[in-house]
Amino acid sequence: MSINTLLDYIEQNIKEDITLVDLAEVVHYSPRQIYYMIKEATGMPVMSYIRHQRLVKAAEEIAQGRKLFDVAEEY
Repeated sequence: MSINTLLDYIEQNIKEDITLVDLAEVVHYSPRQIYYMIKEATGMPVMSYIRHQRLVKAAEEIAQGRKLFDVAEEY
């Protein structure tokens, strides 16, 4: 298992509610192990990283011309 598996899962499911437990189930590690793996790889706690990625994706969609309300509702 690589950290890329977790980061890919987050990216593919960014519009869903993702929890630390969900991530742990994906790769069959403990939530604590997942927390430290993601923090080491990204420099951010798990939920901060997910929030950051949501903001980045939302900003990209707004820059492409989608309405702010629609993007906010979706993310």
